[in-house]
Amino acid sequence: MRVQELLRLVSFIALFAASFACIKDNSGCPHGSPAPPSCEDIGTQVGPNGTIRTIIPGQHYGKGKDGYNPNAECSWHIKVDKGFKIRLAFDRFEFALGDHVLIYDSPIDDNDQLIATLTGFEPSGQIFYSESNWLTVKMISYSYELNTHDSRLFGFSADYQQIPLSAPNSPTRSPTNPMTCKENHCPAPPRCPYPNIYTDSGVISSPNYPNQFPAGLSCNYFVINTNQNKAFRVDVTDWDVDGDGTSLEIFNGYFRDDVVKTIAGTSPGSISQTFYISQTVLSLAFNTTQNHPVETPKRGFSAKYEAIDFCPGAFENGTSGTITSPFYPAPYPVFPHIYWYRYCFYHLKSPEGMVAQITFDHFYTNANQGTVKLINGLVNRVEDTDGAFPIAELSGSSPAGHVYHGKSQHLTVFFSMGNDNPRNANGFHATWKSVPRTVAS
Repeated sequence: MRVQELLRLVSFIALFAASFACIKDNSGCPHGSPAPPSCEDIGTQVGPNGTIRTIIPGQHYGKGKDGYNPNAECSWHIKVDKGFKIRLAFDRFEFALGDHVLIYDSPIDDNDQLIATLTGFEPSGQIFYSESNWLTVKMISYSYELNTHDSRLFGFSADYQQIPLSAPNSPTRSPTNPMTCKENHCPAPPRCPYPNIYTDSGVISSPNYPNQFPAGLSCNYFVINTNQNKAFRVDVTDWDVDGDGTSLEIFNGYFRDDVVKTIAGTSPGSISQTFYISQTVLSLAFNTTQNHPVETPKRGFSAKYEAIDFCPGAFENGTSGTITSPFYPAPYPVFPHIYWYRYCFYHLKSPEGMVAQITFDHFYTNANQGTVKLINGLVNRVEDTDGAFPIAELSGSSPAGHVYHGKSQHLTVFFSMGNDNPRNANGFHATWKSVPRTVAS
């Protein structure tokens, strides 16, 4: 199992290496993502009728679902016979808000001839007309976060046909999500943060925080512990959404298969929820829906994270100190599939001629598996604990105030968490001090 975990970690590091290798520039690599496939090279479409679309049926990107390419700029130039104009009818239109389609009454993308700019979701049957025998349709996409996940959006499909210049134009609905563009440029929407890789301690928040967060995003955050002996504490300090399906998922690890907590729905605003992440990578995913009301702006979320000792007090030299089980006073974690995270070694070293006196102020473990052994000497390996003769072996619940003494300068406290904690036991809290060897005897 350890080999499998290491292989997954290697693939994760490779993923991050690929991310850092590609930074967004004018050639277009958003958020450290690999460049997407280029648009369908259709050139100029000539003829009395036809179909244009953002995808080629049967070809896929990302997770295998049809959808338009992220971080792309595609143009379709349509030409019909002279003496005719073009009727363009969309039978499907769905984009992340901010990704947009521009329609020009021109053979090129001439902003002076801009007919309409569309984004978001439009009802089928939206119709536009040219005043000449040329029409250009241009798509500009940014939303790599949304459009490489399971929720890939289709883009558009539209039919065109030539009709006489004298033919009347049928009534056209106003766009549902019009955009204002200047100088042939539509502003990019607020994005997920990049770089989205953090280390050790800091604050993570939703895009635009504390202002209204954007719709139609799926933002991922990864925090890597630079010290493998540490874990994470996460404090969600603010959660303010409109309850439309927006959610924050917190994951233990890097492959999003161990969900620690999902926060969703409305909240009165500031909250205080604390979570502990036992692996060396913390992952968060903030998902927003396509549309949300903006009459009352919502802040989204803010969370503080910090690296903490996984086995607090594991290496203690001197005359006194404190040791606790992982995440104390919260329940200690269990790892059914990760062998080396099930144990803590605490090494207490006293000065020459002295020994450690340890007092358990609190002790509560799973009686079947949560075990603490006090072992004389310096022990570093799990296999060595089986043959050692412990000074004491504790499990279950124990009254406060129990005192134990080492018999040499070194005392090892070995905590085996097991792979189950059905009672959510919160482990132990102990203080120790060095006392003369004669006192211990």
